[in-house]
Amino acid sequence: MGHLTMHRTLLLLALLAAACSRPEQSRSAAGASQAAAAPEPALVPHPRVSSAALDELRLALDLGELAQARARIGVCESAGPEEAWLLRARLAALEGKGIEALRLVEAARAAHPRSPAVFATAAEIYAASEGFDSAAREIVRGEKECGNSPEFLRARGIVSILKPGGAAKGLAELEAARAADPKLPFAARPLGQAHLLVAKQAAQKDQRALALSHAQLSVSFDPLDVDARRFLAECLAGNGEFEGALKLLQSLVEAGEPLQAEWALLEKRAGIAALLQRERERALAHFRAARRLGLDDEELSSGARLLAEHSAAELSRGIESYQRKDYAAAEQAFRAALADDPDSLAARNHLAVALHALGQHAQAAELWEAVLRVAREEGLELPEPVELNLARACAAAGQIDKSRTTLEQFLERNPDGPHALLARTLIEKLKESH
Repeated sequence: MGHLTMHRTLLLLALLAAACSRPEQSRSAAGASQAAAAPEPALVPHPRVSSAALDELRLALDLGELAQARARIGVCESAGPEEAWLLRARLAALEGKGIEALRLVEAARAAHPRSPAVFATAAEIYAASEGFDSAAREIVRGEKECGNSPEFLRARGIVSILKPGGAAKGLAELEAARAADPKLPFAARPLGQAHLLVAKQAAQKDQRALALSHAQLSVSFDPLDVDARRFLAECLAGNGEFEGALKLLQSLVEAGEPLQAEWALLEKRAGIAALLQRERERALAHFRAARRLGLDDEELSSGARLLAEHSAAELSRGIESYQRKDYAAAEQAFRAALADDPDSLAARNHLAVALHALGQHAQAAELWEAVLRVAREEGLELPEPVELNLARACAAAGQIDKSRTTLEQFLERNPDGPHALLARTLIEKLKESH
């Protein structure tokens, strides 16, 4: 059946239903007022066996949790032969075995030809592979054979949301199905997707509050959907709720989703927002997180400048503490300076000085080695003889051979330099002590 024929069929059915539901008008000569409309008959849920194990299987199939569904499929027999076939059909469809899924549906149909669950399951399997004409035929045929039911409303909603522009209509149909049968299975993910589609449409129209509301509902129905959680994070950030947005992205990254770059950019946005609110410390924390997640100084832009300014302030504070011989406070300040400007040779060098004064000679030596390596790679002239400091730290840490080698290499490069005499003196002391 073509799209036009299908739409005409559905329209005709709708008109016939409307005509049947009109109250009979008074036939009196005076044309008395129209009689009150009779209430629409309630949709009767299709009976199904309920148990915790079956509910877990249905939900796993609904949310597309393949491993969970496979592990639990054995309990389907307790649902009775009709639903057992249909549950296995849904598992086959989830595994991409469309022909097997339809074969199982037909087995259920042969035994239960007037079951709305059979027609609705068939329609939803067809719809998932964009067989919309086949899905529509199943729904129309099923309603003719079985009457209206929440299962058919659910199937209509699923078909609607899978078609372009059908999100709002599909959401209304799915909500009506759930209202008629609050425990209707296989509606959670469709409702989640319907709310997500409506949320995205609202966002396109800059209806931020509406978009956020529907995004939250989407995640409430389908809490594992990555797209829904990402979009909810976008909505939260758009409404200034950065902490909630960041927690969502962090949870996705921790679950293995490759979204670290997105998380880093959101940390930067949160930092800028904090700056605008004059919350400098919070802004610094977000910029640090963005850098830790991979943003370089160019990408951080103003955030990098702010971190550099804070690093310089911490460096000054550390120098003042060191001059007061408060080496512990100096170490803390120098570490903070280095954290905010990891490329700062001054912060690295001063931290080594503080650690050496605190007796942490091996750590100081590692830092001085890093300073020398960078200086040589970049051709920098250091303002003080870091090699001599490194030699002292190595000697204090018991690394005598390394200390002597450092001094000898220094003298080879600077045999007549201003620190050559001191280097030779240190070598003699090493020889005397060992």
